[in-house]
Amino acid sequence: MIYTFILEKFLLTLSDFVLGTCYMKHLRYWRKVCHLDESQLTKLQSDNLSKMLSYVVENVPYYQTKALNSKDHEDVFAYLKSFPVLSKRDINHHNNELISRKAKSKTKIFTGGSTGYVGVFYTDKSSVSLVNAIQTVWWEWTGYRLGDRLIQTGITVNRGVVKFFKDIFLRVTYVSAFNL
Repeated sequence: MIYTFILEKFLLTLSDFVLGTCYMKHLRYWRKVCHLDESQLTKLQSDNLSKMLSYVVENVPYYQTKALNSKDHEDVFAYLKSFPVLSKRDINHHNNELISRKAKSKTKIFTGGSTGYVGVFYTDKSSVSLVNAIQTVWWEWTGYRLGDRLIQTGITVNRGVVKFFKDIFLRVTYVSAFNL
């Protein structure tokens, strides 16, 4: 418990500052979201989906060619159905058209290719922080707390300096999936 406190209040906050990430900000936010009631969650979901769809129509070239009107949609869930479903092949083929004009710094992410097709995606530090924070909240639903020992599997054994320290501070034992 004390290790979790030190980890959250000092180590992870310092790491966000040094790395230019916002993991702790997202983690605090999503922990609060977990306590919303159904009507609050539905409104949050609808509002966020509306903002996201409007954003992509206004800022992502691929969606501007699809004649999707970001205005005049009363039912955001019905509006979502008008968006094309993209395969990994579509995403790779239209990769440059799927990058927001407002994107500043991007990190290239590759899928493992387990479906027979390697996907290429771009993300930013805030989005990676968001995904990691939400994943942590999901783990917390099972009783996990930051700093509890855990095993992580993956493909890349050479994880770099940042992940080396992440593994130490978060008490992660990394195991190559190929060796399982």
